[in-house]
Amino acid sequence: MKNTLKVFFIILFLVLLASLGYLFYLYILPRWAMILFYLYFLIGIVFYILSSIIFFKDLSKSKSIKDELLGSIAKVFDKKKIISQFRSFISTTFTLIELAILWPIEIIIGLIIGQKRQIKSPKDAMLYNSIELKDPYHSIFAFSIIIIIYILGQLGLNGQGYGQILIIIFGLSVVSRHIHYTFEIEGLPTRLRRTSTNPYLIFVMIILFDFLSLILSCVLIVSGYNIKLISLVDLETTSSILFRFREYFRFVSGEKLIINEVLVSIFGLFFYLALLRILLRFKEFKKQDVDYHWLANKQNMLGNFSNALRILKNIKTKTIVTELYSIIGLIGVNELEQAEERAKSFIIQKGDNPDKNKVFQVLIDACVIDPIPKNIVLSVLKRAIEQKVDDVRIQDAVGLFSLSNEEYVSVLHDRLSPIKAEYPLAFANLNINMGNYLEAQNTLASATPGTELEEIVRLTMNARATLSNNDTNEDEDSIFLNDWLKINMPVIKNLLTNLDNAWEKAIIFGQLLFIRHVVTSMAEEWEQELIYILDQIKSQVDGNQVAETMVKSMELRWKNISDN
Repeated sequence: MKNTLKVFFIILFLVLLASLGYLFYLYILPRWAMILFYLYFLIGIVFYILSSIIFFKDLSKSKSIKDELLGSIAKVFDKKKIISQFRSFISTTFTLIELAILWPIEIIIGLIIGQKRQIKSPKDAMLYNSIELKDPYHSIFAFSIIIIIYILGQLGLNGQGYGQILIIIFGLSVVSRHIHYTFEIEGLPTRLRRTSTNPYLIFVMIILFDFLSLILSCVLIVSGYNIKLISLVDLETTSSILFRFREYFRFVSGEKLIINEVLVSIFGLFFYLALLRILLRFKEFKKQDVDYHWLANKQNMLGNFSNALRILKNIKTKTIVTELYSIIGLIGVNELEQAEERAKSFIIQKGDNPDKNKVFQVLIDACVIDPIPKNIVLSVLKRAIEQKVDDVRIQDAVGLFSLSNEEYVSVLHDRLSPIKAEYPLAFANLNINMGNYLEAQNTLASATPGTELEEIVRLTMNARATLSNNDTNEDEDSIFLNDWLKINMPVIKNLLTNLDNAWEKAIIFGQLLFIRHVVTSMAEEWEQELIYILDQIKSQVDGNQVAETMVKSMELRWKNISDN
């Protein structure tokens, strides 16, 4: 009985397999070209949608803390800005169209980059994506697909007419890239010179493959979309048409052209417009100091600090930007003494006196800007403690970093514990971040601040330690906050009048932002006063780049906390 059932199921399986095979032969195989065509572009459309979402999502998050640290967005609404936005929109749109057509090469390049660069996060992927030059790969891929379709067509496999459509579409991908070249703000020469290879050689290669792709696309249009009828004479004729602008001049002069001739004119027009723009900026192919700065900055952002330092050696005229990227690179390779020397030079170039506190501030800001390893950040902090850097500077640095790494917290806690009397603010800030609120309060209670700045920080930090403690309920926190505000706000306002340094005011701004954050729900009647004081501080630090940057970054940090 069992054997009979086995035989029955085997026969049933074979019949089912044969039926599926017959259906495949009857319906799928005759339509293989159509299925592959629509499947390819269905994936392309999905890729286009995802690329658009990623682009606009990245655009919406452009105001990051890093952006604020490195620069600011212009507020003036003028004609130049409108034109640049329009150009950016056009170039981005046609870039996305090109990506929808050439999605396989994008995936291949992404996989190669991911394996070669050992990408660990989406941020790394975006950074490497901005460094890698993809234009030659796009050019070669489009040409290769067109050639393959032509070869298959000559063998009689024209894909039921879909092969011809693919050739035109891949020709359009070349046109889309040339529209991007025409409208983009940065320009192809700038991108080409930011590579390790010869920019002139890559340029010639791109133009050659693109021209061949356009010829092969246009010859199909001119010949009536029949791959098998194309001859060498057709290729020579079409090449001559594109090279001599013949169809374009006929088009411009108003001569009546058939649709095929119009398409050839459009293909040639955008090719030569892009080529003309590139040739007019031909001198930009030569690498300049700004390109080495750009490359060094990208390498620092990716944590390739030794590469950044190697690139910076090529710079002929060293500037304050060179010093900044060198400081970041030297910290990244744990050469802290050299980094301090560069920091002193950096401060002098800014017209300031390079004391130990300012040198430390430059180093710690560099640790915030780029992904410095935690063990090196600890070394920077340890070195600052050994050099007796002010407590306020150390506590601010402690608050800048995420303390989720247990080893980081443990090492720093062990280092500060024996000297908590010397660094009460730093030790208290560390304990607040660790959740040791009672220890933080005890430390702050025994602290004896020596300056107005230290006293304001002590008062606000004490409020943070109390309000962050989960042992108290919301009503108790509200009573405490209102009492604290009545007693301490007049004191803080009075102490603020004695502060002249912009950096000190920026520190107070960060401390008061916490109070501003909690009064909304616990002491609403104080909100307007806090807003006014914060606005006053912001206006007083205007003109000081470092203080302005700190204020903006603190606002963004608290905005992120509020949103989450």
